Amino acid sequence: MREGVPENTIYVSSKLAGELGIKDAAQVSVSGKKLTLRVLISEDLPEGEVWANADFMRKNGISDNSMVTLRSA
Repeated sequence: MREGVPENTIYVSSKLAGELGIKDAAQVSVSGKKLTLRVLISEDLPEGEVWANADFMRKNGISDNSMVTLRSA
């Protein structure tokens, strides 16, 4: 999680987005919760990393370094 990422938005590496077929929206699932979020694809992100707004995720019960399922929405 990162500060400065807009709420209801995640940054996804271009490689990961391509592998998962993610274009403009993705679903994040953890502990029975499902969030559909806007996606911004970035060439600058390390492979396998997803960045999200820290406060928004905490409000939705997802803590830093949580293992989540990510899929195209």
